[in-house]
Amino acid sequence: MKGIKRKLQIELSENNSQLIDRYDMEMVRQSIAIATRQKHLRTLLGLSRMLQKDWEDVTKHDMENLVYEIIQKHSDESGKETNYSYDHKKVLKIFIRWLRLGSREFVEVGDPPETAQIRMRRVKDKIIREDMLTKDDISRLLHVCGENGRDRALIDCHYEVGTRPGEILSILIKHVKFDQYGANLHVDGKTGPRTVRLIKSTPSLASWMSNHPFKNNPDAPVWINLNKNHYGEQLTYPAARAMFARRAKMAHLEKRVNLNMFRHSEATNSAKFMTEAQLRKRHGWSPESKM
Repeated sequence: MKGIKRKLQIELSENNSQLIDRYDMEMVRQSIAIATRQKHLRTLLGLSRMLQKDWEDVTKHDMENLVYEIIQKHSDESGKETNYSYDHKKVLKIFIRWLRLGSREFVEVGDPPETAQIRMRRVKDKIIREDMLTKDDISRLLHVCGENGRDRALIDCHYEVGTRPGEILSILIKHVKFDQYGANLHVDGKTGPRTVRLIKSTPSLASWMSNHPFKNNPDAPVWINLNKNHYGEQLTYPAARAMFARRAKMAHLEKRVNLNMFRHSEATNSAKFMTEAQLRKRHGWSPESKM
């Protein structure tokens, strides 16, 4: 959280920085998971860059222009909604609802005029068996990582644990515990904190952790940005997505390779030998979630 909050202070106006900090305090009071808070703050940073004015002064026209930019920047090749554009509009509506009406909850206050007309289309991910990542795909991805221990460990670990992208990307050094069986990752997602067991990918993770530049700082992100301008900061979702796509291109994989596909693939593999209760516990699914 420190990294994104520092960015907000540096890049945004004092008014916007303080406003978003108050919004984060509201999320804390509502016991919103750290991963969700980080996602909202990073999204609001990106939206603030697009907006180029104080949030308290926004008009309905500003919101229309902002949604236009979101679609232009984050829709797919055909102009249709993506999970990324959907999430941006969702965060925007929640934030403006809180700003104008004092609550994040639609059922309590509805939507203000500025965002009442914003429509979101839930993306239906049609995944077929051929889309799933195989062990051979992962071997090829790991091979092209070469000496990059971070990329190797992230790809290896994410394929084994299949967490939500925000959960795997937000873990800190102190959230990793090694033992005689492998390692435990303490993740925190939208259904609350849980511990996930690692076995097969433990060597990759142990190698990266032993060479981690900030391994002695328990509050340092496990997955850090290695670029000079943002060195040591938590690897963001866009940066991780770009890395996965780059490694897939290097490995000459034709199928989609993204963080969510890793989760789908792992869940499909685990379903072959886990009970429904075990699957829900491992993946952080609520009793109401469709499997």
